[in-house]
Amino acid sequence: MQNTRPFPTLHAFVIAFSIATSALPSLAKDLTPREVSLLDRSEIVTFVVDKTTWKGIGRPYDIGFAVAKKLENMKFKLTTEKQENLDATLYVDYREGKGIMVFGQDRIPGISIRCSVKLVHKTLGPVFEEVIRGNSGGITGFVTLRKGEDTQQVLYDDAVRYFEDHPIFKYLDKIVLANMGHGDRTLVLISAFTDDASWHTQFRAVQLLAQTGDKRAIEPLLSALIEPKDPKRSRGNQQYFIIQKALRKLGWRPKDASETIRVYLYNYHAYRSSASEINKLGRQAVPLLLVFLEDKNNYWILRMNAAQALGEIADPKAIPALTKVSKTDPEEQVRNAASEAIINIQTAKH
Repeated sequence: MQNTRPFPTLHAFVIAFSIATSALPSLAKDLTPREVSLLDRSEIVTFVVDKTTWKGIGRPYDIGFAVAKKLENMKFKLTTEKQENLDATLYVDYREGKGIMVFGQDRIPGISIRCSVKLVHKTLGPVFEEVIRGNSGGITGFVTLRKGEDTQQVLYDDAVRYFEDHPIFKYLDKIVLANMGHGDRTLVLISAFTDDASWHTQFRAVQLLAQTGDKRAIEPLLSALIEPKDPKRSRGNQQYFIIQKALRKLGWRPKDASETIRVYLYNYHAYRSSASEINKLGRQAVPLLLVFLEDKNNYWILRMNAAQALGEIADPKAIPALTKVSKTDPEEQVRNAASEAIINIQTAKH
């Protein structure tokens, strides 16, 4: 349930809420020290709310109150009072739409949310624009529905939670400050990835970092792909894939075979692109894969994928280790993968 208390009476920037009709890329102006100083002196504002909701399901999301709370500790303030002499206007275009969720063979209408945040200064013109999206099911497209629940309300609430988990919205105060010359947008997003508890926030931060082209993001993204020995540190196949894709977009290339395996082994079984990166290493990968295979301290998925990769590369030198693992590994999936790898190697043409 959303809080509907009246907006605090403030002063400083105009915020306008209206329908957004298209997805715009995030844009930011490179500010000179003089322009930053000019923005800092901006004080006069009006706060105008014009929002749309998909349908009247319970109490609709109060975007105006949510943004006001996000920005309440800024040096500038927000007011609902109209002003004649505006220094700057912060437009927030918020729209809820009808989306599609798929549950088995059923297609259930979900909710999509699109919001853009745009600052326009009376002298400088457009300063920045950020686009925030949310939808039922988040990244995975799945929502858990329990018997007796109102399906549409569950999907609506899920879309709102996903919207609120977007790193731009979650850290809106820091993003606005960075775009006004008081901070670093890339560092805000890196922090959202490395420190935030929500994996929805983390991996949308990854996607945004990929869009920046800022190579400072490579090191923290690469560090996140160090193969976990503790299952609790495991991120999952799709999350690994998102990070791998971001790294490539940022221009990262593995420095050697070891780094290639470290980055791509976890989701080897799930994505052919990961399998391809390791398989094309050929027999030079075998000693490294054997290390992952034989160390029972490694997470079982790594051992299973190492066995599969060895079977694909089909080097007979891997058979003794695979034979031992097929009989002694504590995990059935690993033992089965090792047995299948032995068959692949024995039937391959050498």
